[in-house]
Amino acid sequence: SSEWSAPSDPLDILIAGQISDRPSLSVQPGPTVTSGEKVTLLCQSWDPMFTFLLTKEGAAHPPLRLRSMYGAHKYQAEFPMSPVTSAHAGTYRCYGSRSSNPYLLSHPSEPLELVVSGEGADPVHSELKGVLGNEKGELP
Repeated sequence: SSEWSAPSDPLDILIAGQISDRPSLSVQPGPTVTSGEKVTLLCQSWDPMFTFLLTKEGAAHPPLRLRSMYGAHKYQAEFPMSPVTSAHAGTYRCYGSRSSNPYLLSHPSEPLELVVSGEGADPVHSELKGVLGNEKGELP
């Protein structure tokens, strides 16, 4: 038969490690917050980046992509998570890309593990395991 099926949804192929810079990933307002509060993951780079992508290890969704903003001699993007729940627990990384080719990405940031201990008033802990020397896209 010469009939074609309906086209599939597009699939973006992203190639990491094509930009030498490695952005940093941190959490605000601090390493411990109360469940239900607003948490913001902050991706930053000293090198010019047009967009930042946030990935969650093991997630089936594509990464979140935000346009970077320049301030205090750094390029950055803020990824808000509100209200934070146990579904947000996991390991996050961010990548930078330039406007010339949005599919070529930087090396990943060091992993940031967000641990949510229970519901209600239990705190949310986050730690940068990469800083200690240890070595899945869209937020739930």
